[in-house]
Amino acid sequence: MDGTLLPALPKMLWALWQNEEHRAAKLHLEFDIRKQVPTRATITHGNGNEKKILKTFLAPDTIYLLDCG
Repeated sequence: MDGTLLPALPKMLWALWQNEEHRAAKLHLEFDIRKQVPTRATITHGNGNEKKILKTFLAPDTIYLLDCG
């Protein structure tokens, strides 16, 4: 499970991250390492909270590997 910052086009007004010149979207991705496929994904604003998204992804009987973000 990881959240990756994706620089956004200037016309993507919803992707405001830091200010008018720094726009980005964040991809939150869950990947099944056994099957080698993504299992869930969502895109948020660049300053989207990874911990809040993780809570919506959590499933029973699953082990998650996370970075320190």
